Amino acid sequence: MTRRARSEARRAAREEMRRPGRGATAPPGRTAGPVPPRRGPRAGAGDALWVVASAIALFGLLAYHRTFGNPFVFDDLRSIQENPTIRGLSWQMFHPPVPRAVTNRPVVNASFALNYAIGGLDVVSFHVLNLLIHMGAALLLFGLVRRTLDLPSMRGRYPDDGASWIAGAVALLWLVHPLAGESVTYVVQRTESLMGLFYLLVLYCVLRGATGERPFAWYAGAVGALALGLGSKESMISAPLAVLSYDRIFLAPSFREALRRRAPFYGAIAAAVLLVIATTRTGSAFHRLLFHHLGSKLEGYGGYLLSQCDAILHYLRLSFWPWPIAGDYDDWPKTRTLGESLPALAVCLSLAAATAWALLRRSRLSWLGIWFFLGILPTSILPLHNEVVADRRMYLPLAAVVGACVLAVQAALERLLPGDGLRPRRRTTAAAITLALALVLSGVTVLRSLDFASGGAFWGRVVETRPLARRGRINLGYYTLWSGRLDEALAHFRTAVANDPKDKQAHFGLAGALQRAGRTDDAIAAYRAAIGIDRRYSKARWNLAKLLEAEGRTKEAEWHRRVARNPRLVPGGGAESPESKPNGATKAAGRADGRGGAPSGSRPAPPARPWRTPLVAPPVDPSAAPWRSWSMPVGPRPPGWRPPMPLPAPPG
Repeated sequence: MTRRARSEARRAAREEMRRPGRGATAPPGRTAGPVPPRRGPRAGAGDALWVVASAIALFGLLAYHRTFGNPFVFDDLRSIQENPTIRGLSWQMFHPPVPRAVTNRPVVNASFALNYAIGGLDVVSFHVLNLLIHMGAALLLFGLVRRTLDLPSMRGRYPDDGASWIAGAVALLWLVHPLAGESVTYVVQRTESLMGLFYLLVLYCVLRGATGERPFAWYAGAVGALALGLGSKESMISAPLAVLSYDRIFLAPSFREALRRRAPFYGAIAAAVLLVIATTRTGSAFHRLLFHHLGSKLEGYGGYLLSQCDAILHYLRLSFWPWPIAGDYDDWPKTRTLGESLPALAVCLSLAAATAWALLRRSRLSWLGIWFFLGILPTSILPLHNEVVADRRMYLPLAAVVGACVLAVQAALERLLPGDGLRPRRRTTAAAITLALALVLSGVTVLRSLDFASGGAFWGRVVETRPLARRGRINLGYYTLWSGRLDEALAHFRTAVANDPKDKQAHFGLAGALQRAGRTDDAIAAYRAAIGIDRRYSKARWNLAKLLEAEGRTKEAEWHRRVARNPRLVPGGGAESPESKPNGATKAAGRADGRGGAPSGSRPAPPARPWRTPLVAPPVDPSAAPWRSWSMPVGPRPPGWRPPMPLPAPPG
C-alpha cells in the first residue's frame, strides 16, 4: 500500500469515528445520519493551545521568578564552577570530568557549556535555561495527553475540545508542583528535567508517527530523542518499555501487532540504546551499576527494596501534600525489615496489582500505573549508596499522579453535573478548581525556591525537616562557622557527632570549630578521633601536624605529615593501637594490609623495603578523644573566608 493510500485509509477511519455511536455501524434499515460538523480537538485545538501555552508561561514565571538570583549550591560547585570542560564550545564539553554530577551525562554538560558561552558563570543564564526546559516539557506533556485523548478509541469520551482542557489542567498543575521544583531550582539537577524533556519527546514523536502522514520523520525524531535522553541521565533506559506499553494500550490491539507494525522503529530503538551504551561513558556507568555495584550490594538487597517501598509512599504523600520538602535524606535507612515496611509494601503491591488488573482488562487507565512505575523503578531497583531517597526522582512519575487526579475530578463533575446542558457549568467549575490549585501550588513552589537562596538556607531547611540528617548538620555547621556564629557551629558539629560517633567528617568539622575557638587541646583530640576512625584520613593528619608543631611536638608532627603524603604507609580502616611498638607492629600491619609479613612457620619474610614498610604511630593517650569531625563542605564560601588551618602542599 502506498503512502497516499495509507493516508486515505486513516482519513476514512477518522471520518467513520465521528459518526454517532463512536464508529459503530448503523442498524439494518436505518441510516447512520449525516456527519456532524467537526468540532473536535482539531476545531478548538488552536485556541486551547494558545491559552494553555500562555498559562504555562505565566504560571512558570510566577512559580519560579525567585530562582533567577539563587547561587550555585552543593553539587553545582563541582559540576559547574570547578568544571573545566564547560569553558568552551568544543568536543571537550562532551567528556565531563569524573567524579561529578554530570559524569556520563555529556548532553547536560554540553548545555552547561552553552550557558557558560552566553554569560560565563552568571547564574541567571543557567536558571533561565532550566525554566525553559521545564516549560518545554510541560508543553510536550500537554500535547501528548491531548492527542492521546483525541485518538479514535478515546474521542467519544471527551467531545468538543474537552481533551484539550483536560490536557491543559494536567500540564499546568504538573508545571507548578513543588515536587518538580528541585529539578528547576537546583541547577545541576538539569539532568532530571532534560531527561524528562527527551522522555516526553520520544512518546510524542511515536504518537505523531503512528497517526500522522509522515511517520518516518517522527520515528527518526523519537530515536534521536532517545539517544539524547540517554546522554542526559541513565534513567532514560526505561523509555523503550514505555513506548512499547503505550503502543500496546493506545495504538495496537496486542504487543505482537505493535512489534509487527513498527518493527523497523523498534529495531532502531534497540540499536540506538546499544550504540549509546557501547560508545560513551554511559556504558561504563551501566556496567558498574549492573555488575560491580549491584553485586557488592546483594547482601541486604531485600532490605533495600523494602526501604524503597517506604520511599515510594513518601513520594506519594508529597504528591498530595508537598510540604515540607527536605531536599536531602541522608538519615534515611538504607535497609529495613519486613515488619517496619509492611504498610508501605502493602500500598506498593496494591498499586502494582491494580495496574496489572487494569492491563489485563485492557483498560487504558493502566497506562497511568505503568508510567508511574517505569519512571520510578530505574532509581529504585538499583542500590545507590549515596542517595536512597531523592524527591527529584518524582519528576516524571508525578505526571501520572496529576493525570489520575484530574481524570478523577472530571469523572466526579460528570456525575454531579450530568447532561450536555450542564457542560459549560462543568467546564467553568473545572477551570476554577484548576486555577485555584495552580495558585496554591505556585505559592508553595515560591517558598521552596527560597530554600535555595543560599547554602545556609538549604541546609537549614534540611536540618529543620530531618534533625538526624548527618550531612545537613555538618554542612550547616560550616556555614554558621563561616558567618562567625561559633557557638551555633559547635552545637551543630556536636549534634552530628552524637548522631553518628563513627563519622570521621563530623569529627573533622568539630576539630576545625574548636581550633577556631582557640581550644587547641580539644581540637587535637578531635583530629585524633577522626584519624582513629580512618587512619588514611590525610586532611585530618595535615591539620593535626600543624597543631602539634605549634605545640613543639615536631617528631609526632613529622610522622603525621609523612603519612598524609603517602597514606599507604599505614593500613586503612580501624583505630591505631597506642600500645604498638615500631619493631613488632611493622610485620603485623603489613599482614593486615596485604603487603608483607608472614605467619610463623611459613617461609622467611622477604627483605625489608623501606618505601613499603608501614609506619607505626607513637603512643597516644586513648582517653583524650571525646570529639569527632568531618571534611570541608560544599557550598559558596563568604568573601574573605579562609580555612581555620590551611593544608600545606606535599613536597615534590
